[in-house]
Amino acid sequence: MEGSIVAIIGGVLTAGAGLLIDSRRERIRISQSRSLLIDGVCCDLNQAIYLYGRLLREWQETGRLLPATIKELELSSSTYHSNPEWLGLFDELGCSNDIYQYHASTVQLLSQIARKSAELSALDHADKLNSEDGKAVRSDVDVLMSALIQSRSHATGLLKKLEQQNPVKAA
Repeated sequence: MEGSIVAIIGGVLTAGAGLLIDSRRERIRISQSRSLLIDGVCCDLNQAIYLYGRLLREWQETGRLLPATIKELELSSSTYHSNPEWLGLFDELGCSNDIYQYHASTVQLLSQIARKSAELSALDHADKLNSEDGKAVRSDVDVLMSALIQSRSHATGLLKKLEQQNPVKAA
């Protein structure tokens, strides 16, 4: 009788220890996955911040919006677009909504900038950049560039928040 009680207690302890070990492994795996995802998103944000500056300089220096730079900016969110189902890993950090908001607003802004870039190009080919239409489009682009500056600030703030909360980088 005593032997069977000891065997039962031993089995319960072994099962409990196994569950604790599995739970700990899962937490470590999630933490590592989150850290890798944060690294990828931070890399994307750094690239976007650089490209925001480049697009702003191109506009200020040449009065043109280069389609290649706009396309690079659109592609600078590859980690986010490749892994949208992993956004839930940021819930614990309180960042998932910020990341979603940033990307949603950026997609919309870049779409508007691409349209205005095409309009400017068409006006340039028709030698109408200095016409009333050209001035109106330039004015629209100036407004979009102000929004781009705000988006760059949003990206910078989000980058700082993520870098501070990355447990692997902080260690």
